[in-house]
Amino acid sequence: MRRRMAKIAAGQHGLITTPQLRGVGFGKRTIHRWAKDGRLHRVRRGVYLVGRPGLTQRSRWLAAVLAEGDGALLSHLSAAALHRLLERDPLTVDVTVRSNRRPRDGIRLHTPSLQPAAAERTTVNAIPVTSPARTFVDLASMVGRRTLTDALRAGQRHGDLEPLALLPSLRPSRGRRGVALAREVLSAYVPAPRPVRSGLEQEYWELCVEHGPPLPLVNVPIASYEADFVWAGLALIVETDGDAWHRTDVDRVRDAERDAVHRALGYTVVRVPEAELRDRPHALAAHRERLRQAAERR
Repeated sequence: MRRRMAKIAAGQHGLITTPQLRGVGFGKRTIHRWAKDGRLHRVRRGVYLVGRPGLTQRSRWLAAVLAEGDGALLSHLSAAALHRLLERDPLTVDVTVRSNRRPRDGIRLHTPSLQPAAAERTTVNAIPVTSPARTFVDLASMVGRRTLTDALRAGQRHGDLEPLALLPSLRPSRGRRGVALAREVLSAYVPAPRPVRSGLEQEYWELCVEHGPPLPLVNVPIASYEADFVWAGLALIVETDGDAWHRTDVDRVRDAERDAVHRALGYTVVRVPEAELRDRPHALAAHRERLRQAAERR
């Protein structure tokens, strides 16, 4: 009985729960007696430290998760500290749970409408925790742009966060906070699949990233021309028109000729003037509407 208890605790930073103690044969009275004489140290309701009174950082995190039962995950600021996205370790432990419950001292509970998917759940140092990608998005609901940018940079250094791989985590959900800021921060770090040729193209690429998947191909040869942005699955081409290169009659004739070639191949061609991108919210709304209409046409 004691060996089984010790084995469980050894894999949980010295911690064991009441159900686990009962599972190896401890009764209520024995648990109470061991807690009274110091062989078990109560950390939280239903969670004990075996044989020694001190808590490490990791055992404090795990104790909070174990106290919230099956399915609970370390998350938000605490998960960011575990994943080394942030250096600070707040005293309050963030835990994501599946249903609303009464909060406990020192634990901040999160019950998101969009629960972490299987791919967004992991275990680090025996602690159930949200994945780095999920943690990044959750973190965006609690911190500002500068802190979130620092977290992204730290994740890239450690190899845990790749900006392009983060995009599927930005799933829309009614009332889900942080997604807009996460997209905004990512837009400056997701490289285009091929080099952009101008600052205007870079601005539009960042707009695409901010909106999220599907992302376009960039500077794609189609027929005898090279299209700026192409959504092949939507048969959509977007051309960005800088004032310096698309303002004369000759420019407009040339643009009309290439657009006619692409339309003859079945593409919808949209031209975005430089002035549109000066109003980011308007440009983003227009971009979303273009993708929506293109999807309906398919």
